[in-house]
Amino acid sequence: MNRRDFLKNLGLGTAALYLGGCSEQPADNDSTIQEEPIQETTQTLEDLLTQDIEFTADDLYKHYDVNITPEELVYLTRAIYHEGSDEKALVQVGTRWITNKEGKKEEVPVKAFDLDQLQESYRRIAHVINNRYQFDNCTEEFENLTGKLQFSKNGTFESILRECKSIDEEGRPRDCQFSCTHFHYKDFQTAEKEGEYSLATGDINSDRALLAYRALLEVLTGEHQDPTGRALWYKNKKLAEKQKGKPIKWNGEEAFATETIECSEIEKIPSTSIAKRIEQRDPKITCRADQSFRMKSTNKFLSHDYYTVEAEERKEMLYDSGNDTGHTYKNGKWLPRQSFSKKVPAHLRK
Repeated sequence: MNRRDFLKNLGLGTAALYLGGCSEQPADNDSTIQEEPIQETTQTLEDLLTQDIEFTADDLYKHYDVNITPEELVYLTRAIYHEGSDEKALVQVGTRWITNKEGKKEEVPVKAFDLDQLQESYRRIAHVINNRYQFDNCTEEFENLTGKLQFSKNGTFESILRECKSIDEEGRPRDCQFSCTHFHYKDFQTAEKEGEYSLATGDINSDRALLAYRALLEVLTGEHQDPTGRALWYKNKKLAEKQKGKPIKWNGEEAFATETIECSEIEKIPSTSIAKRIEQRDPKITCRADQSFRMKSTNKFLSHDYYTVEAEERKEMLYDSGNDTGHTYKNGKWLPRQSFSKKVPAHLRK
C-alpha cells in the first residue's frame, strides 16, 4: 500500500479534501499534547536523484510537502520527456553519408539535442504541470479564483496527467490534456518493471529521461523558479495548426467560465434591507453572477507559447421585484434603464 492509499483509508486522501473545489479546511482544535517529531535532515536534489524512486516519493512528502506517488513520478517524467523534447533544441553536430532513395550517395546533417536548452524545455513543461496541480488544489502559491477543479477530477498529479475525454477500442486515450498520453499511450501503462520503477520504457532514451526527471524534481523541490509567468498552458502553434489545418488563436480566448444563481454567493449587495431579505430567502429577489477567465500569453521558449489565466470583471446581477416594482442592480449599482420602476429605490433616496 502506498502513502496515498494509506491516507485515503484514513479519510484524509486528496480526493476527499478537494472534490468540492476550493473550500477552507476546518482548523485543528485538538489540544492533545504531542511529542516533538524527530528532526530529519532534508534530502538534497542530488540525494533524491540517486536513490530509489519510491524513497524519493516519500522524501518529497516528508521534506517538501509534495503528495506524489512513485507511479506519478515515473509517468510525469515520461510526459515531460515527450512534451519537452522540442525539435528547436536540436543542433547540427556533424554530417554523414547515406544512400538516398535514388541509390545515390548524399551527405546529410547529424543533429543532437542542445542539453542546456533541452533541460530548460523540460523544466518549463514541469512548471506548467505543477502549476495546474497548485491551481486545482487552491494553494497559496497559485490562487484558484474559479473555486472549482479545472484540470483534474480529484486534484492529484495522476488525474491531471490522465484527464482524457474518451478511450478508443484499442485502449488509446483521446482528447487528452497532454498529446503524448494519446500518441505514446503505451508509455503510460506500466511504471514498474520487474519489481522496480523505471523512467525509460519503449523507445525512450534513458539519458534524456534522467534529464526530464531532474527537471521535475527541480520544480517540485522549488530549486528552479518558474520562468513561464505562472503558465497553465503551453501550445506548439506550428504543430497544432498542422493538425487542425487552420490558424488557431489562444491569447484572449476563454479558458473557464463560472456562473451561479445563488443570492448567497453575491458579493456586492445594494443595501442592508436587501441583504436582510436575502437572508430571509425572499422569493422576489433573484440573482445571477458570471465571470470569464481568459488565456493570457506570457512568453515563448523554443516551439512553445506559454499562457496563464486572467480573470475578467465579475458580473453580478440582482433583481428585486418586490412591492409591485422591479429594480435591477449590476455589481451593487442600480440600473434605471433595466428596472421596471423608474423611481429611485427607497434605500437610495436622500
